[in-house]
Amino acid sequence: MSLAATQRIVFRHLFSPSSQVDTFGWIAFIIPTFLLFDVFIAATIMATFMILGLSRAVNRLSTATGAVQAGDFSARIPVRRKDQLGALQRSFNEMAAGLERLIAERTARRALERELEFAREVQKNLIPGQGLQVEGVEFATFFEPSAAIGGDYFDILELPGEWEGDRGRLGVVIADVAGHGLSAGLRMAMLKAGLLTLVGEGKPARQLLPALDGLVRKASSRSKERASAAPGDRDRVFVTASLSLIDVSTGVVELTNAGHPPAYLLRNGEIEEILLAGSPLGALGADYGFRRFELEPGDVMVWLSDGFIEAADKGGEVFGYERTIDSLKGSADSAMEVRDRILGDIRSHTEGVGAEDDLTLVVMRFQPEAATSGTPVDQELLRAAGG
Repeated sequence: MSLAATQRIVFRHLFSPSSQVDTFGWIAFIIPTFLLFDVFIAATIMATFMILGLSRAVNRLSTATGAVQAGDFSARIPVRRKDQLGALQRSFNEMAAGLERLIAERTARRALERELEFAREVQKNLIPGQGLQVEGVEFATFFEPSAAIGGDYFDILELPGEWEGDRGRLGVVIADVAGHGLSAGLRMAMLKAGLLTLVGEGKPARQLLPALDGLVRKASSRSKERASAAPGDRDRVFVTASLSLIDVSTGVVELTNAGHPPAYLLRNGEIEEILLAGSPLGALGADYGFRRFELEPGDVMVWLSDGFIEAADKGGEVFGYERTIDSLKGSADSAMEVRDRILGDIRSHTEGVGAEDDLTLVVMRFQPEAATSGTPVDQELLRAAGG
């Protein structure tokens, strides 16, 4: 059975005066229309909420982005959505947190760099300059810290004369504070200040290192108290030092050693290693090596830090004591000649490998024949690591 009708027939029957057809026809149209209208209303309400939600989310994202662009890296977006827009908001918060952390680290690093630069300048000022002139001796020095701030220290001091008008006494000190960085630099500054104070008080030469030892021990005790460290030696501060008191008028040298590498005496082409056993400042015991000898015209004294001895090449082989002695062999017509020869041999050995320890060198040539003119202390402060 089949039903065939045209549009005209349908409309005629739909609007026919027959009540039965009229009722069924309107029901057939009203119900779908009502249902479709409900769907339309529901879709409209849903679309409105979605548009408002998207608009708020986009506005929050735009506001937060503007805040970040203005430099406020603490801006965050409250995340309540679980869709892709919520994932985008979470990604933004993570990005902002990362930027805030990086900016904070960069700011802290810049502040630390400024402080380290200031500390480097202070350390340079602690090292003797070129103003000192001493009749009868010539000095050549070298100082290169392995880090931004080194723990090595050297000084050339004019000591009070034993009688009025006596200006021919010198103190040459070279020391190595354990460790590197700012703490070692501060201890080095403390050591210099203490030594200058003791010298200014006229402390006898044989009492200088014991007095410095007491100063180092007190500083070590205070550090352990502040750190609430357990008793023991693991936090103790150690300082190796070599102090030489030189009477330029007579050439007499009194050398006291506190655990520092040996000094060297160059005389007529021969090299003598002056190795004196002694305990470092701040260590257990207070036993210091001592030797008294007399310089002859043309003699050269060399003091250095263990950074020279321990300087390693690419294969890890250290420069060592034997190479140090070999470097000292040769002409010694000037202090600068001896210094430059040692530095040249160190550079050739290390072949550009960065030093793992500070390098400090003091060379002195005894030349009483030049006492009428005086020779300035030559000071070469090479680049500081990282400077």
